[in-house]
Amino acid sequence: MRIAVRTPLRPMQVKVVKMATWNRITPGCVDNQNIIKYTGKSVDQCKALCISHGTGIECLGFEYYENHGGAGTQYQPGDCQLNSGTNTGGCPGDVHNLDFYVRLPPSPPPPPSPPSPPPPSSPPPPPPDIVIT
Repeated sequence: MRIAVRTPLRPMQVKVVKMATWNRITPGCVDNQNIIKYTGKSVDQCKALCISHGTGIECLGFEYYENHGGAGTQYQPGDCQLNSGTNTGGCPGDVHNLDFYVRLPPSPPPPPSPPSPPPPSSPPPPPPDIVIT
């Protein structure tokens, strides 16, 4: 004889993460705004590192190695440099072999729906019958 035993389902843990949108500037880099450099990362991993960075300095974007044929040797494939700035002017990404991914703010939520109209009111009760005797 076989007895089926059911175990109660456990509620699923869900973590809501605000998604960021990114613009890629290729080639591109930012001078003097480096936070921390990671190696051996994919672009998606760099995005996640930037979003989750929490040491008091906000990550606004990151430089990522991309071979542009430049003479720079400081960065290698998989290098990801988080940045606290977004001004790419004056930084030669082609020389350093870097692209810059700038984090865009999330879109504002849609406006709230207008309130529902009140339900129609009921008609007043009919007057009582009048009896004249």
